[in-house]
Amino acid sequence: MIKSEGVIAVVTADDIVGRNDVGAVYDGDPIFPKKAEYYGQPLYAVAATTTELARKAVLKAKISYKTLKPIITIKEALKKKSFVLKERIIKKGEALKAIESSRMFKRPF
Repeated sequence: MIKSEGVIAVVTADDIVGRNDVGAVYDGDPIFPKKAEYYGQPLYAVAATTTELARKAVLKAKISYKTLKPIITIKEALKKKSFVLKERIIKKGEALKAIESSRMFKRPF
């Protein structure tokens, strides 16, 4: 690791005890991934004695990105089964029945 003035700690995925996930509803959104999923994704955090020194330290990081062929169209994404988010369905109870039987619900016609 490269040393930098004022740096107290650098936190990566390896330093996280327990779940490395910030997803409020769904799992799968890591705080710091081991492999970047998109350009600019946070990969680590730096704690330093000042914000300026933390920013200087961050600029010393060496990060390599592999250039991938972009998926531009919906048709191409469907063909390659490449989606921004995984499909997730939350179902609890009978939502439509509850809405229709509610005294607060009125049909517009």
